[in-house]
Amino acid sequence: MRSRGLYSKIGLRLGLLLLAAMVLIDLAIFMALQRALIQEKIAGARSFLSAWGDTGNRNVAAATRLAGAECMIHFDGGAPLIRGGDCATESLLADLQDQLRHSPEAIAYYGKSWGLLGPQPRYLALGVARGSQVRVGIWSLESGYQVLRRLQPVVAGYMIVNLILLELIGLFVFGRITAKPLQRLRRRAETVSDFNGEDLFFFGDSEPDDYAQLSRSLNRIYGRMKRDREALAQAVERLEGANRQLRQAQQEVLQAEKLAAVGRLSAGLAHEIGNPLGIVGGYLEILQQDSLDTTERRDIGRRAAAEVERIGRILRQLLDLARPVDQDGETTQVHELIRETVQIFAYQPLTSGIALASVLDASEDRVCGHADRLRQVFLNLMINAADAIRARGENFQGQLTIRTQNHSQQIRICFEDNGTGIEVKHLKEIFDPFFTTKEPGQGTGLGLAVSYMIVEALGGKMSVHSQIEIGTRMQIDLPLG
Repeated sequence: MRSRGLYSKIGLRLGLLLLAAMVLIDLAIFMALQRALIQEKIAGARSFLSAWGDTGNRNVAAATRLAGAECMIHFDGGAPLIRGGDCATESLLADLQDQLRHSPEAIAYYGKSWGLLGPQPRYLALGVARGSQVRVGIWSLESGYQVLRRLQPVVAGYMIVNLILLELIGLFVFGRITAKPLQRLRRRAETVSDFNGEDLFFFGDSEPDDYAQLSRSLNRIYGRMKRDREALAQAVERLEGANRQLRQAQQEVLQAEKLAAVGRLSAGLAHEIGNPLGIVGGYLEILQQDSLDTTERRDIGRRAAAEVERIGRILRQLLDLARPVDQDGETTQVHELIRETVQIFAYQPLTSGIALASVLDASEDRVCGHADRLRQVFLNLMINAADAIRARGENFQGQLTIRTQNHSQQIRICFEDNGTGIEVKHLKEIFDPFFTTKEPGQGTGLGLAVSYMIVEALGGKMSVHSQIEIGTRMQIDLPLG
């Protein structure tokens, strides 16, 4: 199938080249013939007019028939014109007379006729002056065009026969030179199952041409391919092992950073849990009093149960945050996750004096990503924002706003605070692992690095915009799921 395609391509291109060459030759030959016929007509007309003038014969009609002309004209000085045949072109005669005043001979063409290659002049007008005598003859060129048109089918048939013969000969010759060696190479390549050191392609010394050199080059390439394939298999195996170790290390870093954030949250939640416990203890002491009636005991019991439920809810949220993440993908509603995260964060003493606001304007908020991973990112950013706000002083009125909006098939999540801001020289380093501007023991330097890694893994982008003493905006762009 492939060889027939190669033969077809060679035959088509060779045929087009031969056809173009024959057409050009045909045009050149027939143009030369047409020019020769016209020149022959001019030479015959010139000879007849010269001979007619030498005889002194004034029988114009007889001369017209004898010359095979359309029209003959004779005039001598001021004598009247003598015409023979159809001489209806006065403007042509005036033009010839004007030329004959400066030259003993004048030639003009007029009329239109279909020649070999398109419209051609139909009539030839030739004028000869001898002293005061002027003789003009008009001949039709149509007969010459008819001769050329009769010859054209014969020449075209000859061209077709030549084209077919040359096409077959050329296809045979070029096929032996190009197609057949390539067919042998292809058949040899298709029958090779593996390379064991022997020559795969070999034309022999009897064909010391470019194809023999190509076969030797292919043999060297196949040898290198075998060696490279073995080296590649070993490299792939090593890379797979390294990739497994890298994924394990990545999970350990993510979990370690999560536990660090949970530890910090737990310290803050101790106070939040302690208050409900104190309230429950007080309610229990009241219940020991004998003066309480049944209604009061039920009311106090209901209040104590509400405080216990509050403690349980806080602990469940903390445990949910600390547990390892299932690697299976899921679709998460960002707005719901932001509300849950803000609810967890609101329990922290770290947020005292900080106004939390959520402006959730995005109409589409579903993304492909695990909720626990995104919660870890949101908590990291909120903790960093709270630290930056508290760094401006205890009495400073802090503001942390979380905004969402849709942008180019994405959801954009912005955490905006009015904290101390980030210096310009640190903006390019804040996503580097272990980089931190906090005091020793206040941070691991992994929070933003891990958050950046999580966002990148979800196909998103994380960026920062900050000004000193004005605030910081952390921006997350995630594709909609």
